Amino acid sequence: MQVIAAFRRLGYAPIPGVPDQGVWRAGTITAVDLVLTSLGLDGEAPFLRSRVCGLRHAKRAAAVLRMPVSDTISRLRTLGYEVAADDATPESDYRRCGVIDDAGQRADPATPLPEIHAQLVARDLAERPSTVKRCLRRLGYSVGRSSLSEPTASDFILASADATGYLPCHPLGTPISIPLVHRAADRADVSPPVAVERLIRMGYSIAEGSPMTTLGNCHRAILARSGMSWVARPVSPARVVAEALALHWPLSKTVRVLEELGLSVADPRTHLPKNRPC
Repeated sequence: MQVIAAFRRLGYAPIPGVPDQGVWRAGTITAVDLVLTSLGLDGEAPFLRSRVCGLRHAKRAAAVLRMPVSDTISRLRTLGYEVAADDATPESDYRRCGVIDDAGQRADPATPLPEIHAQLVARDLAERPSTVKRCLRRLGYSVGRSSLSEPTASDFILASADATGYLPCHPLGTPISIPLVHRAADRADVSPPVAVERLIRMGYSIAEGSPMTTLGNCHRAILARSGMSWVARPVSPARVVAEALALHWPLSKTVRVLEELGLSVADPRTHLPKNRPC
């Protein structure tokens, strides 16, 4: 929806529905749809992040758009959202269990949570993991299995999606890429093979590729740059040049180190004169 909103601001309208394995059905995305799917009901980002939408949102949207609630529910379902009846469970219970973000969007109950999620919440709340699991089950969430009975501080960093040791955790069912393994291993101060072994014991799968045996100083220097927020996507030529300039490295070394970390690199040297000095 955010991409569609950007196109509309540029004057492209109406925009045909975007096919996404049947989620987006036939029709066009209208200004009403943008309002309906925006968290602030203003047609602007951020938009609904989960495919499960609460009835409360549909009712608020109906009031803003001055249309029947049944129509907002029908349109949300056409756009691929599931409108769930709001329960009497306080929002604080969802926040306590770490299944709702700052924007008020709840995690999809259809996707199992890793057990490390419950263990991390238990750590922060000074509760037993079994207590957290019972709370999650009461809220409609299932918890995957892990062979780690007593996770360490390093395990929490490895499982954390941003490698900080805090929620959210990596989702189950999505293989963790080799660059993310290297970043987590660096932050947790363990070797990449140890990181892989621990993540697999937590129930995660690892994407195809071979992690490095050890991380050298040059690899750690790249991993320390801006938290490597761009680690999950191909590295553009501009980014390669920026890293080379920041680290005072030749382009050849920068490309080599990035590729050793498992990143897909667009080599900027292909666009430079052949008699270049690097």
